[in-house]
Amino acid sequence: MERRKTYIIEDLEQLKVLADPFRIKLLERLVEEALTVKQLAERIDESPAKVHYHVKELERVGLIKLVKTREKGGILEKYYRAVAELFRLDRSFPPLKEGEGALRGAVLDSIREALDEARRAHPPVLVAIRRVRLTEAGLKELQREVEELLERFDWEEPQAPSHKVVFLAYPQGRDNS
Repeated sequence: MERRKTYIIEDLEQLKVLADPFRIKLLERLVEEALTVKQLAERIDESPAKVHYHVKELERVGLIKLVKTREKGGILEKYYRAVAELFRLDRSFPPLKEGEGALRGAVLDSIREALDEARRAHPPVLVAIRRVRLTEAGLKELQREVEELLERFDWEEPQAPSHKVVFLAYPQGRDNS
């Protein structure tokens, strides 16, 4: 299966499915490699039944796909993979009403988890927080450049340890500082 680099989320149903930190965790794993439900459950130390339900939800809305089946010992193994390496919300997406709180909670939980992982990481990780003033065009240019930079380093060295990179840009409102 050929994957896209970036998948633009334009559908409210997909957004609702992603408004669950557990599903975000599964999707992150399936971005890295194709896995069966059993393998995925083992990697995150969770029950296969719980993982199966959430995998089916991600598959139902088209965020992951069945990429391979294999018979092993009379059992059919199904391998799933994320449809893209990067998922982004369409900039023209209508303002959220239903599920907005859940989505924000899922994103915050994902960021908290990334920060917790970073605190435990050795050696220490890079943390950069900077305030910038950007027009809409400037923000799009920044996003394009960050995506290009991440793409440049993506799987640069297959044997090197993987790193999670979180990039977050949000409007802070108008001020004079």
